[in-house]
Amino acid sequence: MAESVLLIGDDELTDVREALEELRVSYRWLRPGDAKGLAHASATRLLVTSARHGLLIEPAARPPSPRPVCVAILDEDSKTVSARLRERGFDYLVRRPVHPIALQLLLLRALYRGDERRVSPRVPIGGMASYRSSLRWRPALVADLARGGCRFYVSKALEPDTQLRLQLPKEMTGDTPLELPGWVVRCERDPLGSAELPFCVALAFELLPPESDEALGALLEARTSGPERLSPAEAEQASREWTKGAAARRAARGAPLEAEPRKGRRTPRRRFRSRIAAIRQRDRAMRVLVGRNLSVGGLLLDSDPDLRVGDRMALALFGKPEQRINLQARVVRNDPEAGLALAFEALSAEATRELQALVAGLPCIERTECGGAIATVVGEIARRERPSRS
Repeated sequence: MAESVLLIGDDELTDVREALEELRVSYRWLRPGDAKGLAHASATRLLVTSARHGLLIEPAARPPSPRPVCVAILDEDSKTVSARLRERGFDYLVRRPVHPIALQLLLLRALYRGDERRVSPRVPIGGMASYRSSLRWRPALVADLARGGCRFYVSKALEPDTQLRLQLPKEMTGDTPLELPGWVVRCERDPLGSAELPFCVALAFELLPPESDEALGALLEARTSGPERLSPAEAEQASREWTKGAAARRAARGAPLEAEPRKGRRTPRRRFRSRIAAIRQRDRAMRVLVGRNLSVGGLLLDSDPDLRVGDRMALALFGKPEQRINLQARVVRNDPEAGLALAFEALSAEATRELQALVAGLPCIERTECGGAIATVVGEIARRERPSRS
């Protein structure tokens, strides 16, 4: 069976192993002799190897979809080796020395968010499902679905980081019910919600086993043509609910979020220690930035649905070891095609000098795109502020 995380190399990957262990991420470690002829298909999420062993891995004749994010670790800069690794499909080239936090954040990004170029677009669903965060299953209307998560409407608000399972019925999957574990990223009262299901939940999926991931991919491929088709009875009921909830939706605009009260714990807290740590790591992964086109004035990144134009943030950028640049930034653009643009604000003289050195120096991390290399900088959002709506 394929592994979620696969390391191939000798003791030269000690820093990668330490980073994964600190993140409490399990992995499979293969010596080069055990990995002879191994294809990229042997890992479902992430493959990390040294440069010299990466050149020995035979690419898969038919790469899986989505194929894993592939990272090669280089101890020296060689244009020939770098070019050959890009040709073999490696997504990131990491040159030592690199800041250990930058390496850790890159691994987090690959594991919990994946490579945005491979995340399938959200497809409209519009079908009823169910979820549970405790013992009881509750109804949910699934609005849209993607590889990494979904949006659905519920009757009661859920707190961020709430663990739950979303069950898609066989009528939706066309086969058997599909359970998708995840955690709540955000929950807001939505003016488009009905009176019965007024709250919109953004759910991020956990790392899925291969069989569930394949089933989800098949569902997404089948639904690219449009949302769920309702029966005449369902369409009539939806029309009645929409009409009945019109006044409630108007009144709900700007209403405060009413979170569902926490239930008393039935299980000793100590049994949740590892799960709580995992939740925090996933939450941290959502704050990771992998940017390109860095300048002293700002940073260009891939589009991020969790950020909005006008958001301000405190962030840290990491380069070489011991190089940490603390900055203030504002989102000035967030477009699916053009990307996310951050403008740095209130730069100190020291921060300006450090940015200039980071821009001028050889990048520690490169990302492969269209066969070429893009200098990449890794950062983390420490605090975010969203301006209030007038």
